Amino acid sequence: MTPEVPPIFNASPNVMHLIPNAEYPETVARASATRRRITIVVTAALTVVAVDLGVHRIDADLAAYYINRYERKLAALAALPQKPAIVLMGSSRAKYGLVPEEFQRVARCRAFNLGIPAAKTIEWRLLAERAFADYNPRLVVLGVNASDVRADYLPVPAAVDLFDWGDFLDYGRTDGWSSIVAEKFLVRRLGGAWAFFGRRYGLKLFMQERVAALFPKHAQVARERREMAAAPCPEDGFEHPWLFGRNLRNLGLALEDQGDRVWAAEVPPFSPDAGALRHFESLLTWFGDHDIRLIVAYLPNSPRTERRWRGAEPQMAAAIEDLCRRYDVPFVSARETAGERTNYDFLEELHAGLPLARRISERVARRIIDARLLDESPSIVARLPEDEIEAP
Repeated sequence: MTPEVPPIFNASPNVMHLIPNAEYPETVARASATRRRITIVVTAALTVVAVDLGVHRIDADLAAYYINRYERKLAALAALPQKPAIVLMGSSRAKYGLVPEEFQRVARCRAFNLGIPAAKTIEWRLLAERAFADYNPRLVVLGVNASDVRADYLPVPAAVDLFDWGDFLDYGRTDGWSSIVAEKFLVRRLGGAWAFFGRRYGLKLFMQERVAALFPKHAQVARERREMAAAPCPEDGFEHPWLFGRNLRNLGLALEDQGDRVWAAEVPPFSPDAGALRHFESLLTWFGDHDIRLIVAYLPNSPRTERRWRGAEPQMAAAIEDLCRRYDVPFVSARETAGERTNYDFLEELHAGLPLARRISERVARRIIDARLLDESPSIVARLPEDEIEAP
């Protein structure tokens, strides 16, 4: 006998709507899933808005950890009542390795260190455009190293602190699309619209400093960063850490204690067609077009680095020297700038300790005097009186 089926299951689909509480199961599931998605999206959006508003409320606190080295040094240079005759430029190697005091002592002209960490060929040109918009120094000393013309160079610092839209588009046209450069450029430009753009590092340090009881070392790092950002730029722009009692150990001592575990700088890739070399050539052209006298000084690496880079560095240094020769720009080699040196003369692999930096600067300054580079240039900045110069 066939069992009797309840009427609700025999009903035609056309009359299902007439039967109370009769709903399609899949319709109910779809509606429930839609509600869940809407709830998740709305909750996430409200959370992002709440965090964004909260972070914007502490913008000033987060900005206290950010060091815009370009604006900081440009402002210090612009504020000088008498502009320096000699401007020292380059990356962190120049920041630590070219001592204005030595140039002043030997050349008897005011000098200013405009070296910026991580800066390379594009950053130098854009920095020069800003620094020398209103005056021409009598001489620019550009400290260079093999890593400054590495084949994989991307102008990330320029994208963050120097590019405007025209610079960004020009870079794309000449060097091609780079998602890294685009990301850095857009993050900085859109930072005011969304709290997390460009504020994550500051937020991290802000939180670290406020949990000092739990993580005292992290809090100390955050506090030192804030104090460093707040410190005024010296009048001559020179900020070697040994002058302030920081990073006093040298590479030689570190190698004694830790051996091969000491940090080792990556060997820079080299190509004669590298974009960095092309931009270095454009930099030399820019100085020539603006009638600013230039001398290029090769700043040496530590013996440890020279040994590890021996397959690439000689070619890169030769490429730099060749471009200087083609553009009639004086070039001072690493052998001339530093002479004999040991690992004990360096902070770490790449940066000169203070005594070596003084020796390098004195040698470059004497080369300037011997070549009469200051005497032959227009005297737009007066020499310092004898009583304003003191030997270090």
